Amino acid sequence: MPEGTVLATTAARDDIRVLRTKISDLRGQMDAVGLQGDKLHPGVLDGPSAQQFYTEWGDTKRVLSTLGIELDELVLAIDNVSAAIMQAGGGAA
Repeated sequence: MPEGTVLATTAARDDIRVLRTKISDLRGQMDAVGLQGDKLHPGVLDGPSAQQFYTEWGDTKRVLSTLGIELDELVLAIDNVSAAIMQAGGGAA
């Protein structure tokens, strides 16, 4: 493809839409995991394995939060690239 040529095939636009949907679904699942994990406490779950969970949960929740931020940034990048391609007239089949 020559330098400066911009192209977004119908398949690419469909793939972008599917990727955004999957990221959105994943974010929703990650939020649900966070909420469910926060519901667990010694009053409802106790014992050695529960204590191990409580020890690890804080780190796990931070990882989920960081991943969520990175996924949000990825969606913004996808949107920016897609918008730039369309604005440049690259929406050809």
